[in-house]
Amino acid sequence: MKREGIVVFVTNDPERNAMAETVRREDAVQILRKLDESRIHLKKGHLHGCLHLFRDTLERILRTPMIPADEKMVRETVNSLQQDISSSRAFLDEFGPVSFRDNDIKTTLDFLRQMLQIQVDELSMSVTTRQNPDGVDGAENPSPEAAELKAKDALAMIEEGSQDQAKEAVGNDEVALALILQICNTAGIEFRKAGLFDRAVTEFRKALFFHPKDEGLYYNLARAFIEKKDWDQAEQTILEGLKTKPDFQEGRALLKYIRFQASAPPAPEAQPE
Repeated sequence: MKREGIVVFVTNDPERNAMAETVRREDAVQILRKLDESRIHLKKGHLHGCLHLFRDTLERILRTPMIPADEKMVRETVNSLQQDISSSRAFLDEFGPVSFRDNDIKTTLDFLRQMLQIQVDELSMSVTTRQNPDGVDGAENPSPEAAELKAKDALAMIEEGSQDQAKEAVGNDEVALALILQICNTAGIEFRKAGLFDRAVTEFRKALFFHPKDEGLYYNLARAFIEKKDWDQAEQTILEGLKTKPDFQEGRALLKYIRFQASAPPAPEAQPE
């Protein structure tokens, strides 16, 4: 039986043969796709979504064995993307001039982690300030790093279908909950704008699992269903949002729009000439 996309390195050295790794060329293809998605985010002005996906993809590159030709292609794509990122107006406005080193994925990854950690720290400070407006000692609050790890672990559990464990892992950690809201809502909006509607729906639903009373999430989820022309799901979703906040005026306007579009006659199909 033919197996496509699998490469096994064999040498004249028995010890190296014993340690040889099986390389799946499909992994390199998927990495290149993720880098392309990062570029799409950047072109659409979604800097944070670009940086988060770029960071995750660099982490995957470092743990993925590749044949030399694929590794060269991936590195060249990374070099090109990081140059585009550093020269983009959105990046310059937020981080200033930065020079990435070509063919040094580890250094680029470390720098990205530092930049994204700054955002986590700022969010943590904002949430902690709301929790302790009178300067109450917050020594018992988890560190930003712990909150980010907790949020990532919880989202990974959701992906695996372990909802109860995910909710238990986060508990009442407001910093982790705020991070989940920020990560999923931002990703959902950017996926919707990029035309990846199913992925947008998935992100908004993950956020709603932890924030079931956030009417804004229902609004964003309904908009994703609108893009899919799934009027029934869009209506049900915004109605759920209105249950959480009956005076949600934007939600009422969206419901009116959905019902109007759902009742409109379908556009006539173009006739062949």
